[in-house]
Order: sequence, then structure tokens, then C-alpha cells
Amino acid sequence: MASSSGGNKRKLSVAAALLGMPPLVFLDEPYAGVDVVARNKIFKGVDRAKKSSKSTIVLTSHSMEECEFSCDRLCIMVAGQMKCLGSLQHIRDKFGKGYRFEFMLKHGAGNDPAAFVAAVLERFQGIRVVETHENVCVFILENKIPWSTIFSKVAALEKNFTLEHTLIGENTLEQIFIAFAQRKI
Repeated sequence: MASSSGGNKRKLSVAAALLGMPPLVFLDEPYAGVDVVARNKIFKGVDRAKKSSKSTIVLTSHSMEECEFSCDRLCIMVAGQMKCLGSLQHIRDKFGKGYRFEFMLKHGAGNDPAAFVAAVLERFQGIRVVETHENVCVFILENKIPWSTIFSKVAALEKNFTLEHTLIGENTLEQIFIAFAQRKI
């Protein structure tokens, strides 16, 4: 065991914790330090244990993506204090107000990224720039507006700019966690 890799030690410790289906299992960062194949196997093992037994699994992780895949209920802690507890949907509904916009301007189409950013800021009240890099612009809008309004405003942008792709989605669990960590919630 001493000569095993960190990933193999992690897989073995998760398997040992789940062996016998105990009523309560604590897993600290079960996916850390393992390759993608091992991560999927660990995920399937944790999921199988959740579904086939009456085990309660308490999982700690810094990865909100892992929490979304593995957890039915979630507790977000910041500086040792519990900030929220509930189902993923409850937390999204209560704290995940807003949207994330990612626009990719088409290269060589005469697009001016600075003018595009200014146009987005003008059309969407309260939107803020998260990142701009060459032809990619990412924004966060923290207030909820109807999807129909979003689509009409994006259509108006497309009249003046050539977009290669547009990606719009509700704020992620990661963004909710960051808002808690930055004390915005």
C-alpha cells in the first residue's frame, strides 16, 4: 500500500468506506487526485451505494461540479459557517438568480470586441463583464429577466455583430458558491 499511487490509495479508501454499506459514510474529497476513468468508477460506486442501501453519505469537496453529480442535498460552508442547506434545485432557485452569457464574435467579420461589450452593457441593465479574451466575452447578469427578453436583446445584438456562438445559462452552483464566499449572499 505504501508504494501505491495517490489515486490508487484514494480508490481503495473509498471502496473500504463503502464496504458493508454502513449507515453513515464520510468521504473527504473522494475524487481528488484520480484520473478520469477512476473518477467515473468512484462516482458509480458512490451512486450505487446511495441507491442500493440506506447509507447516508457525507461528502466534502471543493468542486461544485462533483457535488452536482454526487449529491441530493448540499450544504455550502464558508469560513466554517453553514450558509445554506437544501436540495440542489432549492439552492439554485433561492440563491442562483441570474444568468451567465458567453458570446464568441466571429473572427474577421469586422467585429470590435470593445464596441460589443459596450452594446451588451447598454442593452442589459445590471450585467457585468466577467472576462474578455480576443473574440470571447463572458458576462453575468444577477437579476432574473424573462427568457423572451433575453432572446430579443440578443437578436438585436446580432443585427450589429456577427456571432459565431452564443451560450446562455442560469448561474451555476460554482457561481452561487463564489457569491457566498465573496459575501455577496
